Order: sequence, then structure tokens, then C-alpha cells
Amino acid sequence: MPLTLPTQLKVANQNISDYPFIFTGGKTTGKTSLAAQYPNHFIAEFEVGNARHITGNWEDIHNWEEFISIVNLLESNPTYCKTFILDGINTLDYYALLASRKYFKMDEVEEISEKDRYAFWGYKKLLIKKTLQRIRALPITLGFTAHTEVTTVVDLKGRNISKLQTNITGQMKEIFDEMNIAVWGVLHRGTDNQVLMQIVEDSFVMANHKLSSHFRWNGYQIKIIPLGFTPEEGFRNFNLAFNNQLQVPDQYLIKINQQAVQPISQPISNGSPKLTLSIKKG
Repeated sequence: MPLTLPTQLKVANQNISDYPFIFTGGKTTGKTSLAAQYPNHFIAEFEVGNARHITGNWEDIHNWEEFISIVNLLESNPTYCKTFILDGINTLDYYALLASRKYFKMDEVEEISEKDRYAFWGYKKLLIKKTLQRIRALPITLGFTAHTEVTTVVDLKGRNISKLQTNITGQMKEIFDEMNIAVWGVLHRGTDNQVLMQIVEDSFVMANHKLSSHFRWNGYQIKIIPLGFTPEEGFRNFNLAFNNQLQVPDQYLIKINQQAVQPISQPISNGSPKLTLSIKKG
């Protein structure tokens, strides 16, 4: 069927459940439990046994071949779930490493030769990338979970600084950068044991989102979403924050040198978006 030029504006998706995401954090921060609140989900559990506390659809994955079997089943049953969650992407990456070694006829500890190094790592990246592309071609939202760790990095001035980063390989980071993940949220617990999700990077935490007209309160960008004390409350607050409806304390907003800007509204009847600005004094 030939393409035609659009005759009216396309409206941005207004449902957070339709955007790909990564939830990262330390142990017991509730990453998997929060992801399991997505409606009609299925979890490929790479951290075997980690989902046993969850009432939902999940399956432990023990190797790359089992993962491919799950993907094949989803392609045969594309309406089976609305959200497909890959829980424990470091283990997924490790399974791909073992599958690549098998392809190159190496054992698990054999040193990769200088001659084979480029081909090996290129094959492994392509193996993961093409499999994720198969999933993204389905009418399914793709989500991931991973752990965080404090690492030392060198800043632009050559100083060593500590950063809380997602514990994934550089190759997985490249793949995710190419995937255009909408929300990269970092979970941690506050002093009152409430779960907090940071969605904007600062000098210590690596986090981000790409939905600039969302996650605002009173016109200011939300930096940290208070998720509360249960997965159900967390998912409700996450949705409210996305829809600019969650009342967030000032300390969780970005207000320094920033004017309050109301996001672009829905397109009006003539098809042109209406932009509303609200400037707060003081």
C-alpha cells in the first residue's frame, strides 16, 4: 500500500502503559513488583525465583534458548499480553554471551582470540538487538528491570566522582540508547522507607525520561516521584505523575532557574496545538 502525507496532526500517546521503560534499583526496592502492576503483563524472569512473591503471569528463564522459545510463542500469540517484562537484564546479557560462545564453538571460560573478538562481540550485540526488535514489532510494551551500583567515573574536569548507575554492560547500554527508552527510573527508599523513583539525572544518580510534557506539577518538572509503600500505590502515583496530576513536594521538583511551563495541551478542533504558558513569580 503506498504511503500518503498526513492531513492532520498525530496526537502523542497519553497512556504511560504504552511506553517502553527500565526500572532499576537496589535489592528490595520493588522494581519487579512495580513492573508487575502493568495491566495484562507477562514476566520473563531471568533472575530465577525472583518472581515467586508475585501473583501474575511469569516464567523462569534458564538460558537463551528458553528465552527464544518464549519470543516464538509471543509471535504466535501476539495478544497474549499487553506488557512484556524482562526481569534481570544482566542475566539476559549473560545468556546471550553463552549462546555466542556456543555459536563460535567456545567453552564458557575459553579466551576470545584477538582474531575473533570483533566478530564475537558484534554477533552477541546483533543477537540481542534482533531479538528485542522481534518483540518490539509486536503490539506489546517492552519493560526491563536491572540493579544499580555505585561506580567511580571521571568528570569533564578530570575528577573522580561517584555515580549511582544501572549495572549493565556497555554493550547493553548501547542497545538501550538505540531503543529510545521513554522512562529510565531509579528506585530507592527514603528515610521513612517509602519507595522513591528518580527520573531526572543529577550529579549522583543516572536517570532520565523523554516525555517532556509529562511528569510535571504546577508547571515544574518532577525529579523524584514518591511511590508510597505498596506496589499498587506506586503504580497509581506513577500514572498520576505521568498525567501531571500527582501533588509532589517542592524538594522533588526542579525549580532552580526554571520558569513554570504548562505542557502542550491536546490539539484543538482546527488541528493546531494550543500552547499555554504560566509564569510563577518569585
